[in-house]
Amino acid sequence: MQMLEHLFRANDNKWISLCQKWYSSSFPKIAISQWNIEFIKKYFPNGGPVHYVGNGVNTKDFPVETADKPNQGVILVEGWNALNPTKDSAQIAPRVAQRLKDMGYYVLGYSQTLPKRFKDVPHEFYVKPSLEQLNDLYRRATILIKASHCDARSCSPMEAGTKGTVTARAIEKGDDDLIHMSNCLRCEYDEKQLFEISLKLLKDDNLRTILAKSMIEYIKAYSWEYWIPKIENILIN
Repeated sequence: MQMLEHLFRANDNKWISLCQKWYSSSFPKIAISQWNIEFIKKYFPNGGPVHYVGNGVNTKDFPVETADKPNQGVILVEGWNALNPTKDSAQIAPRVAQRLKDMGYYVLGYSQTLPKRFKDVPHEFYVKPSLEQLNDLYRRATILIKASHCDARSCSPMEAGTKGTVTARAIEKGDDDLIHMSNCLRCEYDEKQLFEISLKLLKDDNLRTILAKSMIEYIKAYSWEYWIPKIENILIN
């Protein structure tokens, strides 16, 4: 666990040097977002080939369910605390959750640690939820709210999508699976925009239904069963 917590060390010069050495090497690499590939090719043009794959979702751990939502006023916020500077450093997701709570919406939250700020916003909060708890949270939520400056491919929007939960996503780069007005609503890393798309999803039942159906179709097409053989083929060859 300690290794995972320190996997991203932007202020560690030794760690950065090792990353640069790896990206400059001739070894083939695997990336799960187009902007990652663009970054590697721009700054390390003489490095080895970079293969593009997705990570999909494990539908055994997160079974696809199409049941109607029991409640249309529940929001779920993933990643309450920004554990590194690429994530929700301004905590716009909790800020949006606060505004929606003031309007009468019910707030669920989960993260790797207890809330450090906006502690009184969630009605319920889960630290390192179990697989069973995650599935239950996704079932209960009307929408998922997630914000970060950049990600490669985050897991929670796809996991939530297996339960028909549509994501309001604020992000600058990444999450190639999330396509605005196709299977989610997506905006820049901006609190006002995130609030607007979150409220739109909550109020527009028909839009949520369309986006949820599209996401489930996408998940079925690009689940682990699709990606794992491709990744294995890269590793073997």
